[in-house]
Amino acid sequence: MNRSRGRRHFFIVVFLWISCVCLFYGFSEKEVTVFTDSKWGVEIMYPKAWFSKTTTRGDTYQLFLTKEELKGSDSAFQTGVGLLVLSNAKKAFAAVATTDKEIAETWVSAYESGLGASQAKVSWDRKNELEEINGVTFYRTELRVDYPEEASGKHDVGMILIFAIHKDRVYNFTFESPLAQYESGKSEFNKMIASLKLF
Repeated sequence: MNRSRGRRHFFIVVFLWISCVCLFYGFSEKEVTVFTDSKWGVEIMYPKAWFSKTTTRGDTYQLFLTKEELKGSDSAFQTGVGLLVLSNAKKAFAAVATTDKEIAETWVSAYESGLGASQAKVSWDRKNELEEINGVTFYRTELRVDYPEEASGKHDVGMILIFAIHKDRVYNFTFESPLAQYESGKSEFNKMIASLKLF
């Protein structure tokens, strides 16, 4: 009898804790899913209507949380978040950077070079600004990308990069959305990032 009462009490406490966490981050518990990967040390909440997909190759891990379902290996999304985790961060960047800030700047410069090669016009809203999320220091960059009219299959997008080095791993979250849906998508992304835990 006492054991049954104890179990009930445990589940009530867990339910109340999840409800409080969801309300704190701006989600309702009915509309959120919690993604956790203990091997790669990441936990994040995302909208229940979205889709998730993971891939692993050697020291590299990728997580996609997207509004559109990714069906094939080469399928793309319009609105969503891609997480790239790279192990042995210091070794991987040793030739070009030593501090976390230098690695973050190198990472963003690589994005900038790639976008420049596509002849896109890039407008920076924020660049490598410090942001603390649940005890981990991140570098946040926000930009808007306008592609030339002749760029087939491209649409103008808003992007946010959230970058950190944690336990010698690179964690890079990239949010992307067409400009027409960018502000509403950004609001969802900010809720997701507020719930993020690296461990």
